[in-house]
Amino acid sequence: MTRQQAVSYFLEKRPSDYHPAPDRMARLMEALGNPQDGLRFAHVAGTNGKGSVSCLLASVLQAAGFRTGLYTSPHLVDFAERIRIDGAPIPDGAICETAERIRAEEERCGLTLAAFDRMTAAAFLYFSRENCDVVVLEVGLGGLLDATNVIRESAVSVLTNIGLDHTELLGSTVEKIAAEKAGIVKSGCPVVLYDDGRAGVRQVVEDICRIRQAPLVCTDFSELLCEKSDLRGQVFSYRGRRRLLLALAGDYQLRNAATALDALDVLRMQGFFITEEALAQGFAAARWPGRFELLRERPPFLVDGGHNPQCADALVGNLQSAFGGQPVVFLIGMLRDKDVRAVIETLAPCAKAAVAVTVNDPRAMPCAELASLLREAGVACVEAACIADAAAAADELAKGAPVCAFGSLYFTGEVRAIFGKK
Repeated sequence: MTRQQAVSYFLEKRPSDYHPAPDRMARLMEALGNPQDGLRFAHVAGTNGKGSVSCLLASVLQAAGFRTGLYTSPHLVDFAERIRIDGAPIPDGAICETAERIRAEEERCGLTLAAFDRMTAAAFLYFSRENCDVVVLEVGLGGLLDATNVIRESAVSVLTNIGLDHTELLGSTVEKIAAEKAGIVKSGCPVVLYDDGRAGVRQVVEDICRIRQAPLVCTDFSELLCEKSDLRGQVFSYRGRRRLLLALAGDYQLRNAATALDALDVLRMQGFFITEEALAQGFAAARWPGRFELLRERPPFLVDGGHNPQCADALVGNLQSAFGGQPVVFLIGMLRDKDVRAVIETLAPCAKAAVAVTVNDPRAMPCAELASLLREAGVACVEAACIADAAAAADELAKGAPVCAFGSLYFTGEVRAIFGKK
C-alpha cells in the first residue's frame, strides 16, 4: 500500500461514520491485540478548546522528558499531523503499515469501520509500538460513543469548554451535551472540568463523577490574571503561579491554559514528575496553528478556526481587545451543518465587510448561500472562487484595516499556506 492509498483508506467516509458503535471499535482493538491497554492517557473532550488544551499538555509533558504521543483532529494540511510523538508527525512507513494491518483485520472480522475508528486504531498501534510514556488523546466527537473511549482508564480526563454544537447527535441543551462529553469519565480516574459558572453543566459532571467515584477538580477563573497580552502571546498567573508565558493569543486561550495547568497538577499527583521549569518551558514552546493566529502583522491578517456561535463570540471579544473596536473584514468559509446564521449574527456588528468562500469539503455551505446570509445580517459581502482569491479580495476591501479569516478548520491550512505557514 502506498502512502496515498493508506491516507485515502484512513479518510474514506462510509455510512458507518454516521453511526457510532463502541462495540465495533472494541472488536477491532481486540483483533489488534489491544495496544491501547499498555499506554497511559490524558483524555480530552469538550466543545471548544480541546485541541489547545491537548497541545499544551503534550508540550509540557515533552519538556518534562516524557515520550509523549499526541492524537488530534482534524489536520490542517497533512494527515500525519493527527498522530505525533514529541511533536514529530507519524512517518510514511508507519502510516502504510498501520493501514495494511487495520484493513486486514477489518476484512477478517467482517467489520465496517468508520474513518475515525481506523485513524484512532492507527494512533494506538503507533504509540504502542514506539513505547510512549504518555498519550494526550483528543476525543473526535462527543465522548461516550467516541472511538477514543475504548480506553479502559486515564491518568486524567479533561472536559474543556462545553457548548452547543453537533446538537443533532449530542443533544439540544448544554446539560445533555455535558453528559455525552462526560462519558469519558472512568471509574476512580480523576477529572478536570473547565468551569465557566454554568450550574447545570457542573451539576451533570459532578453527578457522573460521584457515581463513578472519580475525583473532580474544577477550574477557578477568579484566580486567573492576565498580566500582559498582544497578538504574539500573553503573560499570566493562575493559582499562585506567576508570570507564565503563553505563546497563544486570545482571552479564551488563558482559560484553556488554566484548565491545562489543573490537569498537569493532577498528573503530578498520579506520579508524573513535572518540574516548574518544564511547565514554564512547555507553555512558552506550545504552538497551536489556526487559532486566533497572527499571519501578518502589517496590515494585520489573522486566522481563527472557529465554527460555532461560542467561537464567534470569543473571537469578537479578542478582536475588540486587540483592535479597540476597529471594524474588521472577515474572510468566511463554513460547513452547512453548523449554526451559520447565529455565527454571522454574532460577527456582524464588528464587520466592515466580508468575503465568502466555499470550503473544500462535501459539507461546505456554498459561498453564494453564505454571502446571502451575510447580506441579510447587513454585512457588505463579495464572493470568491478560491481561498487565494478570497484573501486578495479581503485585503482590497480592508484597505489597511484588520482582516480575519474565520470558520471551518478545514480551510485554515489553505489560508496559512498563502502566508508561507506550514
